[in-house]
Amino acid sequence: MTGEAVARGPGTSVAEVNEDGVQPAAPTAAAHDDDAGHLETHATNGNLDVGVQLREARLRKDMSLAQVATRAGLSRSFLSKVERGLVSASLSSLVQLTGALEISVGSLFRARPASDSGRSGGLSYRGGGVIEYLLTGSDERRFEVFEQHLDPGQGPDMNAWSIDADFAFIYVISGSVEFVQCQNVQHLRQGDLHVYAPRTPHRWINASLERAVVLVCDSPAGF
Repeated sequence: MTGEAVARGPGTSVAEVNEDGVQPAAPTAAAHDDDAGHLETHATNGNLDVGVQLREARLRKDMSLAQVATRAGLSRSFLSKVERGLVSASLSSLVQLTGALEISVGSLFRARPASDSGRSGGLSYRGGGVIEYLLTGSDERRFEVFEQHLDPGQGPDMNAWSIDADFAFIYVISGSVEFVQCQNVQHLRQGDLHVYAPRTPHRWINASLERAVVLVCDSPAGF
């Protein structure tokens, strides 16, 4: 299986730096809510790339932290922590931030050489009990396929989200997930495939006691 590993969320003790600086982080497992009500999950080193890309995109557009945060409906302190790799943004927060910057979520992720696992190493989301790999190239816009590893009780985002795509499905490789859309709940087990409307808010979570692995596909590429 080939592709790019991608970010959808663990943390560090770091030296004080300027809010516009970038500071590497060491992992921890704590998580808490920021003052805007968005879950902050402490970031791993791999998640630093997302923060760096957000900062570079903001500076290219000559926008301040406050301007981007206001447009995205998030707090300035939260955005500063994301840019410095201290915390990771949830999927819905990434959508809000990239919308404020008028860029695609996929533009945050750089291709890297393939790892021993056969996937390229561009981690775009890791944390909060979720690891996600983009199996298609970031320049492939006809469709995109993600492989997600979900710890018990975890999902890409605890809030429902939608994407601008015409078609989508989720396939359970192992374990089970609970898929929710329009108050309808689907309990999906290993081998189940569920087609859904990606523009209608939806979410899924591993409601079991074991790790679940799923494939998610949308077309055209929504991120």
